[in-house]
Amino acid sequence: MLPSPQPRAEARLVQCAPPIVHDERRLAVLRALALLDSAADPTFDAMTRLAVTVTGCPIGAIGLVDARRTWFMAAVGLPQGGESDNALSFCARAIASPGLFEVPDAHADPAFAANPLVTGPPHVRFYAGVPLVCDGQAVGTLCVVDHRPYRLRPDQRAAMDDLAQVAMQSLRTRLRLVGATAG
Repeated sequence: MLPSPQPRAEARLVQCAPPIVHDERRLAVLRALALLDSAADPTFDAMTRLAVTVTGCPIGAIGLVDARRTWFMAAVGLPQGGESDNALSFCARAIASPGLFEVPDAHADPAFAANPLVTGPPHVRFYAGVPLVCDGQAVGTLCVVDHRPYRLRPDQRAAMDDLAQVAMQSLRTRLRLVGATAG
């Protein structure tokens, strides 16, 4: 009898990922925002810069989690408008969290250690992301990344939560404005 083949790293990651709940409704809200593949927005760019400044991390982003990809609508230390496959995305896991999702050392976490984003560029070692909820649906995250193991201090966690609240208010306002012009 031949030994069964080892699953690819991507397959293990997908199996470790929590389910994305209410996905059809979540995707409908995300699409109604009309932000995917949009031009840079100075408000979201400012929030991302503040998250990086407050945490001291070299990378920050606001990632919108679409059906198969996480698209970075605002980014510091990553290309703006870049994306990652949801099978590998930390943000795709963070949106299932009720609050700040933190991975202090991705190398030591079995769910992420083999992730190509950890073993190769951008060499994620630390990740913290706050789900951005709009109309009851987690559509993305405000996140920070570092190349070293790290743990946010309580004041940094509070600042990330505050910035996420501001981002969510901006999303809610946008949803109302887009809805008003569509109707």
